[in-house]
Amino acid sequence: MEYTSPTNRVVISYPDDQLTVLSIRCHSTTETFFGTKLRKFLESQNDKYDEILKHLVPYEGLHSLNLNHNIFLTDVRNEESGEGYVVEIIMDENNSYLVKVKNLRYLTLHTTKNNISNSRRLFESVINESSDDLKSMFSLDPDSIDIIVKMEEYVKPRYNHLIETVEQFYTENKDLSRKEYALKAQKSHSKYMGLLIALYLGKTNNYKEFAIRHSKDLFGINEQTQTTNNNNEDE
Repeated sequence: MEYTSPTNRVVISYPDDQLTVLSIRCHSTTETFFGTKLRKFLESQNDKYDEILKHLVPYEGLHSLNLNHNIFLTDVRNEESGEGYVVEIIMDENNSYLVKVKNLRYLTLHTTKNNISNSRRLFESVINESSDDLKSMFSLDPDSIDIIVKMEEYVKPRYNHLIETVEQFYTENKDLSRKEYALKAQKSHSKYMGLLIALYLGKTNNYKEFAIRHSKDLFGINEQTQTTNNNNEDE
């Protein structure tokens, strides 16, 4: 069985709670029923499994359509919705096997899903300005878009504030002696000390690297972080 719901996301999101019967395995014989054989078995049990039949994964017989295998695979790969299909290859009346055919959109999302399910990785995507690419990949998934946008709204104001604070302090105090500059920086912005001294010495700051390195202590980001729309930043 497979349980899908908005709160049980694996790769793509599902809008409703649903339990789907994919196959049944006999413990005594170890035989597995799926597809055509499973439906026939359930229907042969005198209405005993009517409720299970209601949750049986939908399937369609293709044997009479004279399909070109290459065209079929190409069409599935190019589909924009769902995940793809599990194809039952029927050898004879008693023997068959299953093959998964996933569409390219699903395969792409599968390789990038951790970027939105893991707050730290999503944070890094925002800092590295690649969250727009993520939104393009999940363009048909409003739940994922919402997660990405919330992280952007949480991170961007804080990141911009970090840069503005450092640059403004340097501009206002760059004519001080090094000792005076360092003492003032330590007193007012100790958490940015390395960045402030680097500017004073004429070096270029890598703000993205700094933000990612301090994701937890400056942004409160870890793998379980819940983002909010509160854009206030403490001085």
